[in-house]
Amino acid sequence: MDAEKLGFKSHEDAWLYRTTLGVRGTNMAAAFLQFGGEGMAKTMADWTRSVESGAVPPAPPRPQGIERNVVVTLWDIGGPQGFHAR
Repeated sequence: MDAEKLGFKSHEDAWLYRTTLGVRGTNMAAAFLQFGGEGMAKTMADWTRSVESGAVPPAPPRPQGIERNVVVTLWDIGGPQGFHAR
């Protein structure tokens, strides 16, 4: 996210704005406030910056033994917060 290009002074400002948008905006903003709005925005902005600079979580280990034979197919796993067409 290029916060400056989008007109935000910082990543923190962008996160505070993002949490007010959409159907779930009020809930997201309330969750941010539970943890302290500015502090939570800083935490999320730090995460955004680390991802932007190429940080990725470590790859999970590949299945070993019998679990390599398991195949799972999931259909319609979306819930009320999913953004898929119905």
